[in-house]
Amino acid sequence: MNSLLNKLKKKQSTDTTENGHSISDSDKIVFMPSASKDYSRQSQNNQVNGHIERFEVRKQPHLAHSLDILLADASALAFFIQFLESQDKLNLIKFWMHVEGFKASMNTIADDANVAALNSAIVDARNIYNKYIEEESTGSISVPKRIRQKIFEEIVEVNPIEKSVLSSCFDDAQDFIRQMFEHRYFSEFQNSVYYKKHELEVLSQGCSLYDILCVQSLMLIFVEFMETNREDSNMLQFLIACDSFENDIQTKEDNEALEDAMAIYDKYFSMQATSPIEIGAPLRVELESDICTEDGRPKENAFHTCKRICINRLQDKYLRKFVASESYLRYILDLRTSIENTIDLPRPNGMRTRSGSDVPSSSDSSFTTTFHAHQNLLEGKTSPSVASSTNSTPRRSIRTPRTPKSS
Repeated sequence: MNSLLNKLKKKQSTDTTENGHSISDSDKIVFMPSASKDYSRQSQNNQVNGHIERFEVRKQPHLAHSLDILLADASALAFFIQFLESQDKLNLIKFWMHVEGFKASMNTIADDANVAALNSAIVDARNIYNKYIEEESTGSISVPKRIRQKIFEEIVEVNPIEKSVLSSCFDDAQDFIRQMFEHRYFSEFQNSVYYKKHELEVLSQGCSLYDILCVQSLMLIFVEFMETNREDSNMLQFLIACDSFENDIQTKEDNEALEDAMAIYDKYFSMQATSPIEIGAPLRVELESDICTEDGRPKENAFHTCKRICINRLQDKYLRKFVASESYLRYILDLRTSIENTIDLPRPNGMRTRSGSDVPSSSDSSFTTTFHAHQNLLEGKTSPSVASSTNSTPRRSIRTPRTPKSS
C-alpha cells in the first residue's frame, strides 16, 4: 500500500447415505446463492496481439472482496468450495450450505403447520446433527461442547419442539464456522490460486471502479493510466483512506475513530486541506456533523456521500477508456498466464490428509447433486416433482443423535 501511495504522490508533482449418515431433505436443497448480476453496464472491444476481448463497464462490484459478498455469490462460492476442498475442510462449507437449505425449508412451513410437517423438519435437523455436529461423525465440524450440547437439547430433549426453536437451533454453530471463515480461511482463499481464478472470471467480463480498488496490482495500473490531474489523484487517495477507515472503525475506540475521521477530513475536505477535493459548503457542513456527533463517535458512513461523488467522477472520466486499453487487457492475459503456470503441489505421500475428519472430494456425487439441485431450484429450473419432494415427509428411519459425551 505504501508503494501505491508513493506512486500517487509522484503523479502529483481489491435411502442414500454419505459417511454413514442418511441424506436429509435439507441436503437436497443445499443453499446456493444466485450469481451476481449487473444491468447497468457498457461494453468495450479490445484487441492486442491478435487477442479480441469484450469487457464491460460496470457500476457495481463483482469481485468477492468480503466474506458476506462471497457467501451470497454462487460463482465466487464455487471457487471457495474448491479452495476448502484443497484444505480438507469441505465439511465446513457443506454444513453451512445444508443449514441454509434447512432454514429455507423451515420458512415454507406455516406457524400453525401440522405435526407431520414439523416432524419432517425435525428429521432433517437430526440428520444435520448426526452428520456435522456429533463428535464421532467422520464429517464433524468440531464445534465446542457447549454448542453441541445446546443443539442436542433443542432437537432431542425438548418435546414438543417449537418451530422458532427449530429454525434457529444451528445459529451458534453457524456463527462458529463463520468466525473460522472470517479469521482464517477467507484470507487464505484470497491469497490462493482459486481466488485468482475467481478474479479472472470476473475481470475477463469487465469491471467497476470498486473492483479496481479491491485489487492493488490492478489499481497500480489504473494509477499509471490516469491522466496527470491533481484532484483526481487526491480522490483516489481518499477512496483508499476511506476504505481503510470503514474496515477498521469497528475495532477502534471512540477517540481513535474520531482521530482517523478528522485526519481524512483535514487532508481532503477542510478549508485548509493539503490534498483538496471540492465538495461544496452544504456537504462539508453535513460531513462535519457526521464526524463530530453528540456521542463523540463518528458515523461509520460519514464519508459515504463524498465517496460516491469521487467514485462516480473517476468512473465516468476514466473507466470506459481503461477497460478498452492495452494495459487492462495485458493485466488479464498476465493473470491467465499466472494461473496456468501455478503448480498444485502433491500432498505428502500422495494422499489426502484427514485433518480430523474424512471429507469427501468435490467429485462426491451426493454433494455435486445437491449443489446443482439447489442452484437450479433458485433459478426456477427444478421440476415440480423435485421441488415438492423437499417438503414431503421422509420415508426412512432416523437414528436419534447420541448424547454428547461429558468431559
